[in-house]
Amino acid sequence: MTGSEPYFSTAHGQEWVNIYVDDLAKGSDLASAGQYTECAKIVKVHFTGASGTEVRWLMLMVKMPVGFDPDNGDWWYGYYDASVGTSVIEQGIIVNCIHCHEQASGTDYIFSKEVIEKSTR
Repeated sequence: MTGSEPYFSTAHGQEWVNIYVDDLAKGSDLASAGQYTECAKIVKVHFTGASGTEVRWLMLMVKMPVGFDPDNGDWWYGYYDASVGTSVIEQGIIVNCIHCHEQASGTDYIFSKEVIEKSTR
């Protein structure tokens, strides 16, 4: 996975974050606002400060096969505590995630197009 430089995000509690994308997400056609490739993964790590040394929580999106949740772009969401993925807060079809991400349906439910593009260089 490749990642962005830490930046201050106003989403999810106004915190410092890094976004990481796997090779499938990197290969998706972001320029034309196309769909992400099935199994593409996007990980957003939230930190307590700009240094990126103390993780607050971890969020994950995975593009699932067509039909998983067709009304919401077929995305699976995961939300984990500071144990970095070993303690689940919530995962699957998360209504709170969907409620926010549906506003970005024109870019396959992804807001951070510019950040993801920077993380794939």
